[in-house]
Formats: sequence, C-alpha cells, structure tokens
Amino acid sequence: LSFLNSATARFSASARVAVPCSRVAESVIRPFVDRLFITSGMTAPATEIETVSDSFGRAFLRQSDAVWIISAGVVANELGSGAFVALPVDTEETKGPVGLTMRTDTAPSPAFSILLQTIREAARQSS
Repeated sequence: LSFLNSATARFSASARVAVPCSRVAESVIRPFVDRLFITSGMTAPATEIETVSDSFGRAFLRQSDAVWIISAGVVANELGSGAFVALPVDTEETKGPVGLTMRTDTAPSPAFSILLQTIREAARQSS
C-alpha cells in the first residue's frame, strides 16, 4: 500500500482520504488499511471517501490535495513520472503475496480457466 498525494508530501487526520471500500466483497485490501491505521497509532481520517475505482482515485488526486491509499502497483506510472508522491508512511506490514481473487459462488469461465493456467505456468517458470 502507498499513501499518495499530488500536491503536498504530508498526511494528517484532517486530510480528505480516498480509501478502498469497506465491504469485503468490494475491496480485498481494505482490512489491511484499517489494520495499518490501528497498528501505526494513526487517527482514522475525518473525511473518508470509499472507492474501488482507479479512474476516480487518479482524478480525485489530480484535482485536490487529498491523500489516496492504494496499492503502489496501481499507480506505478504516476509515481515514476512524479505526478503522485508516496508519503513517508511505513506500510511494510501490508506487503505480501499478490494473487487473483475469484468468486466462490460461480464456476470460472473457460477463458478465465485458460488465463489462470497460463499465469500459474508463468509463475512456476519464473521461480
């Protein structure tokens, strides 16, 4: 996870903060965000905007001085270009394996099964 900002390199409890949605079905990383606030002793944001839309998060950051908490890989290009700034917040405890999230109540489509098999084969070859 990264705490991002496009204008200032600081985070405060009064900042407007875009965070992943709290409903587990909508956001896999939200529990990590909540736990990070607790374990770091940070005050929860006073103004919290829930989103799972990377398009909204990008636009929101570009047009405000808000903070966006999102996986760094989602905004790697913006971080690389300097459009967004990663704030100095220790997020080491949120790092972990990355995987695919699948619905348990439906069978995967044939196309998804092929994709999954291809990803697994590529992962085996690279390790």
